[in-house]
Amino acid sequence: MDITHIPSELKELIHLRYLDLSHNASLNELPDSFCSLYNLQTLKLKGCKALSKLPRGMGIMNNLIHLDTRGMDHLSLPKEIGKLTSLQTLNEFIVDGPSGEGCKILKDLNLLQGFIEIRGLGRLKTASEASKAELKEKQELCRLELDFGTIDGMASNTEGVKKDLDALEVEMITEGVLGALQPHPNLRVLRIDSYLGWKFPSWIGNLTDLRMLSLYCCLKCTELPALGLLPSLEKLSLGRLDNLKRIGLRFMVMVMANMLGN
Repeated sequence: MDITHIPSELKELIHLRYLDLSHNASLNELPDSFCSLYNLQTLKLKGCKALSKLPRGMGIMNNLIHLDTRGMDHLSLPKEIGKLTSLQTLNEFIVDGPSGEGCKILKDLNLLQGFIEIRGLGRLKTASEASKAELKEKQELCRLELDFGTIDGMASNTEGVKKDLDALEVEMITEGVLGALQPHPNLRVLRIDSYLGWKFPSWIGNLTDLRMLSLYCCLKCTELPALGLLPSLEKLSLGRLDNLKRIGLRFMVMVMANMLGN
């Protein structure tokens, strides 16, 4: 049976360090008193699909290290999460508005490690909004997924906040947003989904430790990025690149080098 609410008595457990509330699909609220658990280090909320927001007071939970929000398509993180500079795990992050506040939340979370999926990027209107994430400073991130697609009615690049823009403007904005999301060169896995720009940013060629690259539903891209500059690449997945016209000389050089090496 699902937990539907958090009892007020929970706030008395001030020494609690680990709390797993995963897969309680009927849980729709964490009370403000929840923030009294200031010693909490791990909070798992995976699959709590009815939970749409977290308490604003979570900014005082300075000991929180791991926050698992996977499978929560409607979750809006309060800006106070950006104060949790000890946070190492934030698996899924949704940009929840056109103001770019969502990206700014990530600015000082430079201890993030492992994997993060950033969704709803199609809602951003300028590259400067995207740059607030400062992904380049997060050197412990190994896997990054950047999703520009629509999320349950949230505006994408071609509707909502950009409905008055023509196609060329949308493409330029999208290319600027992806360009501003340059990660640290230590990154090993990268997935880009539903990107509507014509070309990929040059920083992809600087990811010398990249092992896996997935480009999916990038419908307007006409040329692959400089894959020949990725000496560590082991797996390449391409899907729904409907307008791809050129593979690129650098990519062919990489393929020939691998053939000769074998």
